[in-house]
Amino acid sequence: MYIEKEIKDLQLSQSIAAIWTYEHDDGSEAHNTIFPDASVDIIFKQRADNMEVWLCGVMNKTMQVQHQDGDKYYGIRFKPGYAWAYFDKSMHSTLNQTLPLHHFFEQQAVLVEHLKHDTPNLAAFEQLVQTQLLRKVNIDKLKVVDAHTQALNGKGCGSTLSAALALKLSRRHFSRCFQAMYGISPRDYANIQKLNVLRGLPQDFKHMPLVELALMLGYCDQSHMNHSLKRLTGLTPKALMSQSYNT
Repeated sequence: MYIEKEIKDLQLSQSIAAIWTYEHDDGSEAHNTIFPDASVDIIFKQRADNMEVWLCGVMNKTMQVQHQDGDKYYGIRFKPGYAWAYFDKSMHSTLNQTLPLHHFFEQQAVLVEHLKHDTPNLAAFEQLVQTQLLRKVNIDKLKVVDAHTQALNGKGCGSTLSAALALKLSRRHFSRCFQAMYGISPRDYANIQKLNVLRGLPQDFKHMPLVELALMLGYCDQSHMNHSLKRLTGLTPKALMSQSYNT
């Protein structure tokens, strides 16, 4: 069972999309498909008395995750770009990787001990997260992420040159800074945003002509949409929508 909630702390809610918990307990193994969404997660995986803690980096391709009976997870999902405000490294170093958290976060031991011995519910986990992450957040970095996000989204969610000019930066410098914050290029970010919109569409859109769907999502044409989605997910638009709607 998967449960998530928004974090209550106003300062943290600016950068954290959700905290979540997932427990697999149906007596069998399971495989979940994780699509790119431009976010970064801290994941605590508990199996029996063993606790593993990982930083699941930003992805620009789809990942398959295997679960065993009894696995329990706690997670912190950062909004795109905002994990950078908590760590000292470029997020590009996490691209398509799952890395031990202690490489990034010195308070890991405190979090692990609480989770191992207290087995908290989601509310208790939220309190633990607030206590530890408020010590880590870099407010100046948050402001930089905000500026870059607004510049890119305000210029058509993908016009790197226009976004760079809005910040009085060269295109090359903007792209390099953006990649350090988001872990991916501005183009990948824009395409993942389109993927997120597609996966969130109501089932009524399933029968929309693909050429109309492509234009609605902001692609140049149907071919551009097909290529972008296939690269991110390995699926065609029709297959992706059928999987999203379980049809």
